[in-house]
Amino acid sequence: AFMVTMLLLVFNIVTGIVLSITEEARQLEQDSRICSELQIKQRNILTLRDIFCEMDINRSGEINRDELALACQDLRIDALLTSLGLKVFDVHQMFDLLDTNHSGLVSLEDFIMVCQRMQGDARAVDMMFLQQQVAWVFQRVKDIHKYMVAESKVEVSRAPDSMMMNASVESMTSRRSLCSTSMPAALKVKSRH
Repeated sequence: AFMVTMLLLVFNIVTGIVLSITEEARQLEQDSRICSELQIKQRNILTLRDIFCEMDINRSGEINRDELALACQDLRIDALLTSLGLKVFDVHQMFDLLDTNHSGLVSLEDFIMVCQRMQGDARAVDMMFLQQQVAWVFQRVKDIHKYMVAESKVEVSRAPDSMMMNASVESMTSRRSLCSTSMPAALKVKSRH
């Protein structure tokens, strides 16, 4: 009984040591992968900065659509972008993605940020473009909503008390029909009645 207890004790100690060594090895491997990824990311940022500096012909610190178009014709820059997982199929679409504030100019920070987000398949680029378009449409819808609310308050405040409800309902109904007829066909939502 004493020998069995001693063997179990030694076995538990050895198992603990093996598990401890295995956990340390796993942690070292994970740390190594993280360090490697950070180095790759830092190297990609430096490459993007170099690409941006080459694109910035006039050294203004910003690139415009023409500078991007000219740079994309350079085989070296195209190869560098491709090596980072960025393939420019449409210069105008690419510039629209890079120009996050719609100023017609792209800063180094915006260039790096957007390029990092676009790295990968063309589907990622398409998805970003769609996200940008949806954000723009959403902002326009919010603006229209604010305008309609403000207009309906003006109409209600001008109407006599007995006509307030009818005028407001008629106004909203006429606006809905106006919106549905002037909205581009691609943006109309089909009713499922």
